Amino acid sequence: MNLAQGSRQQKGGVLAEFVVVTGFIIMPLIMLLPVLFSYIESRQYMEQSARYSVWERTAYFQALPAEAVAYAPVKNDSDIAAEIQNRILSAKDVAIKLAQRDAELAEPLNPNLRLTDRATAKRVSMYEPAAEGSHFVVTHATTQHGLSGVAELQEKVVNAISLLPGFSLNTEGLYQAEVGIKLKPLSWFSELGTEALNPRRQNALLAEGWTIGGPAQAQSTIRGLVPITSFMDDIGFDRVLGLISFFPLAKELGSDYLQLGKVEVDAIPCSRLGVIDRRGRVSTPSQCVQRIDSQLRSYRYRYRE
Repeated sequence: MNLAQGSRQQKGGVLAEFVVVTGFIIMPLIMLLPVLFSYIESRQYMEQSARYSVWERTAYFQALPAEAVAYAPVKNDSDIAAEIQNRILSAKDVAIKLAQRDAELAEPLNPNLRLTDRATAKRVSMYEPAAEGSHFVVTHATTQHGLSGVAELQEKVVNAISLLPGFSLNTEGLYQAEVGIKLKPLSWFSELGTEALNPRRQNALLAEGWTIGGPAQAQSTIRGLVPITSFMDDIGFDRVLGLISFFPLAKELGSDYLQLGKVEVDAIPCSRLGVIDRRGRVSTPSQCVQRIDSQLRSYRYRYRE
């Protein structure tokens, strides 16, 4: 009898241990697995957002510089934050469009970034709003500055060259971006602190973005290196050469042959703007073809696709 009672007590003890382990460890883990999956997914999206942000800053001005052309690309931090939410954090079937930088537009959030509310059984966003009453959740900031160390000596040389009239070169080529979001606390699991899990990512890119003001700004900056040519343009010296070139012996003084201080800036090669077919062939846009053809004709050549 004592052996039978001892066996039953051991079985009862094992069952009790299983219930305790299941109730306090296994069940919470099962409930937290979808949450942890969404948290990991969110961190991956933050990595993409930081990369997207710093690349956008190298292609767009934070504010329109005084010497830039009127159509220079400008995109502030608020615009990039809106694009991150509407492009990277949005559902997979959302198309990319220009209006997504608008703070009033809110694309549907990616389903993987939603959690099930245990109280209402509805799928809700896992993020807190970036500001009270806002539907945006992304905080974003970018900076642009120069390098330290040996690069400071190079900056002094560039600053000395910049004393030339009309020439100013950007020495702040280090672009940094920081993107962050705040996780919403779980009402059904208040013990899980979210402050330490709030994703925040930084990215940096060393680039030279002084030509992003457009070809006109780059051309104006480079011409400052040859002030004599700028002076000749101001007094109309090229017109005088054009009149002289009417004589047969001075034909090579015309603009078709002699171009003093000519600066030609192409932001993107035309072949990069074309459409590539399945065979790898590039169809050059018609505007590029016309520009290339006119340039080649001035040198007595013809363009052939």
